[in-house]
Formats: sequence, structure tokens, C-alpha cells
Amino acid sequence: MKKSLPTIFFLLSIAFSVTPRLSFANDCTVTSSADSGSGSLRDCIENVATSDGNTITIEALASPIKVTGSLTLTMSINIRGAGPTASIIDGSAGNARVFNIPSTVNNKSISISGVTIQGVSSSTQSGLAILLDANDSTLNLSDCEIKNMTSSFSDNGAAVAVF
Repeated sequence: MKKSLPTIFFLLSIAFSVTPRLSFANDCTVTSSADSGSGSLRDCIENVATSDGNTITIEALASPIKVTGSLTLTMSINIRGAGPTASIIDGSAGNARVFNIPSTVNNKSISISGVTIQGVSSSTQSGLAILLDANDSTLNLSDCEIKNMTSSFSDNGAAVAVF
């Protein structure tokens, strides 16, 4: 029995070392400046929307990401760009809010870093870059630039609105 016990431990250690590790993260990388389709920001948001704590990485892209409709965030998420001059999200094509965190979302943490959000005009909305309407949720922005947002709507901020 003494000789077989070390053999069993040896075989088990080999079995566990070649077994793939389980990963519950569903991270995604944005490789396209298109509004939809594989590698787009919208596609990545849809892919990671199944659980909290996932990360979307936006690569340095040659042209701005053209967003034609709101991107709804419903889970805790990290969106990390390659820097405000390299990862630009442009909402001018659709003139709709870029990021929407709706009131049905509770106790979530949304972190956005290293991006520029630009170019939305509206006479009927505030929070054109980001609307945080979620209960007990947090929004963390770092190394971001929000510019060229114009709203003639009289309530709240043109760029970011928190309710």
C-alpha cells in the first residue's frame, strides 16, 4: 500500500495539471469600430451581459466607434480603453445616448476608463454620454474625456446625468 499511495498522488497531480482551468469571466475585446457585428462594442456588451464583473477591452482603433443607438449596461462591468486619444466612442451617427444604465439595474458597479465619448446632440434628453438611472449603483470614470455633447433639454447635465 505504501508504494501505491505515492503513485496515486503522482498520477492525480499530472491529471490536475493538464485539466483546463475553469474560468467564469466572460471578457471581450473590441476590435471593430462598427456599431454592430463581431468585435464591435455592442457585440461585446451583449456577450458579457450574462454575469457581473466582466471586462471589455477596447483596442486602439484607427477610427472612432460609431454608435447609432444606446448601449444598455445591466451588469457590473469594466470597460477599458487604450486611452482617450486611441479609443473614441462617437454617438453623432445616431444622436442617441451612448451608455444607458436603466432604473431596473440595482447594486451594480460600472467602471469606464481610457476612452473619449463624444458627439451627441439632443433637444429631448440629458445624460447624452451616460445616463445612470440605476438604484444604489456606482459609476467610476477615469482617464476619460467627454466632449461635444449638446442638449437644450432643461433638466440635468448634457453629458452625464445621475438620477
